[in-house]
Amino acid sequence: MPYRIHWEEHGILLERTGIVTLEDFQQITAQVAEDERYESLRYLLCDTRNEECADEASYDELSEILAAFMSRLFIERNFAVADVVSGQAWARRSEHYAALAAHPFAVFTSMEEARNWVDDYLRKTWPAPENSQPVVDQEQGESATMTLRWEDQGALVEIHGKLTLNDFRQILKLAKQDPRYDQGRYLILDSTNQKLGCALHKGEIEVLAFIATGMLGEKKFIVAEVVNPADHASVAAAECYNRIASHPHAIFTNMADARSWVQAYLEKP
Repeated sequence: MPYRIHWEEHGILLERTGIVTLEDFQQITAQVAEDERYESLRYLLCDTRNEECADEASYDELSEILAAFMSRLFIERNFAVADVVSGQAWARRSEHYAALAAHPFAVFTSMEEARNWVDDYLRKTWPAPENSQPVVDQEQGESATMTLRWEDQGALVEIHGKLTLNDFRQILKLAKQDPRYDQGRYLILDSTNQKLGCALHKGEIEVLAFIATGMLGEKKFIVAEVVNPADHASVAAAECYNRIASHPHAIFTNMADARSWVQAYLEKP
């Protein structure tokens, strides 16, 4: 594995070695997002001194994807990233990320300097804004907006009212903690009772697809989404996710068609 995650009191030390791919970052994101300490994260300290890069162009492209993703994932909190690099070549690559990032970011050549910068950042921004209470009830599998119901080979998630990225993240986390998760082969997402105009925007959907890819990994898994055709925001969100999802995903306007599609998938050898 080309990375190691070390949880610290208010953040993470991420050690990267060898060649780290986009798929690796998806796994890192999923592992961090499903951890209960995620809500209190204030910084990410990246030790890239032993990392390798296949070529400059692919690293620039990866930096652009990660900068956009990280900015959206932590947009509503004080969050900083520090890179510790091995030399000027890596510093230039990190600066490419810095030019795109919406959060505080700095590059250093020693861990001591990076730690000092992070400590200074924490002093300036402490105390952190209070995080909202978890939206998922661990016993009932419910949130203010989402209900998780386990079925024979999968799960049904019902959306009620206003939807947030954190709702989805908490439901994914809750599902993975359940022993039935490993046998799950499908998810039916019922969005028909979602309020008009409250669907996730494109950036949040991209983050959700990124997290879901890391969580599902190589698992054979499909998602059927049932939408209200009159709710144009929900339909647009479903279509956006459909374009970028790494697993089979289909959109329906009634539950019967969604169930039929799922059943046909389950009956395949």
